[in-house]
Amino acid sequence: MTPDELLAAADGLLERPDAATEGLWARAAALLIRQALEGAARAVLADRAPGAQAASFAAQWTVLGEVLEEEAAVGRRAAWAWAALTAACHADELRLPPTAPELRRWRDVAHDLADLG
Repeated sequence: MTPDELLAAADGLLERPDAATEGLWARAAALLIRQALEGAARAVLADRAPGAQAASFAAQWTVLGEVLEEEAAVGRRAAWAWAALTAACHADELRLPPTAPELRRWRDVAHDLADLG
């Protein structure tokens, strides 16, 4: 799926709660948004820094901020959102799922990065 398709699926979970997804929708949306963010990052790097995909994903986030130059703030927000989404995707009994406003903020960052790719 493309980043836009993944974000549309996440939007469906955010905007149309369903009894079938009760208790699951927040982490499912976080996973979809994270996958969209990763896809958008890969697209930007493939265009602006060919070969960077061979590096670890942590290194790719560092490179992303550099290759975006004028849009470096988008790269920094994307790296922050990816870290937050990664934490949100790992469920345990001590960690609450992300809230809808948090998910929307991370979704917006993913949209911003996808628009650059």
